[in-house]
Parts: sequence; structure tokens; C-alpha cells
Amino acid sequence: MSQKTQIKRAMKAVKEDSEKVLREFIVSLPPMVEEVKELKIVKGSTVIAEELAKGRKEEAAKHDPDKEYKRLYTTLKIMNHEENARKAFRTKGIMGLQTYKQKVIDQYHYIKGKYPQLVHGTPEHEATKPKGILVKMKNLFKK
Repeated sequence: MSQKTQIKRAMKAVKEDSEKVLREFIVSLPPMVEEVKELKIVKGSTVIAEELAKGRKEEAAKHDPDKEYKRLYTTLKIMNHEENARKAFRTKGIMGLQTYKQKVIDQYHYIKGKYPQLVHGTPEHEATKPKGILVKMKNLFKK
């Protein structure tokens, strides 16, 4: 066997092993959500409608319906472990995976502190019945 063939076989074996390790790592991660902050330009009439829906008449009176406003909207999005872990592994290898796992753990604690009603086992979760988007995510944080 030539040296090139031996090198190709060795590289293929390493790639298959690393793919197996990466797959096991991704399966071991719990489902998690992250906050996504988005800055949008909206019309004043939309802002007024939002404020009135929340019951804030004084805030709604402050806005001009014809003017445009910049609003920061925060939504929760499920983290894509497959994509994120592959990117971390490509760039930094095993250390990247360890860093990503730490990020997921930190994100869990952040979400547990800011949105305790989402995390299974907290008193706030037991006291409230999740609504809307929370219904879809109520099983994400079982630990």
C-alpha cells in the first residue's frame, strides 16, 4: 500500500471517529432557548395599539400615529445545537465543544432567573399555567 493511501485511510478513520464524538455530544445537550433582541421601525399607530392592548392609556397618548418609532422586541428562540456545536467543533475542536456546553449551562441559569415560569420545578412554573408560546416550550426545561 502506498503512503498516500495509508494517509487517506487514516484521515477517513479520524473523521468518522470525530463525527461519532460530535453526534454523542449533541445528543447529550438538553433543549434550550435563547433571547433574540430585534430592533424594528414601526409606525406610531402600531405602538399605540400595543400600548392600549396592555392597558396603558397614558403611554399610548404620548405617541403620534403618523410618526415612526424604533422599538426593541425580545423573543425566545430554540437553540440549534446541531449547527452551533458543528461550528464550534470546526473552529476550535474539543475546546470549542466544552465552551459551547458551558454557554448552554449559562443560558439555562439566565433563563431560569429571568423567566422562572418556563423552567420545570420552580415555584413560578407550578403556580402558573403557561400560555401561548410557553405551552410549546413547557417541556424544554425538564431536568
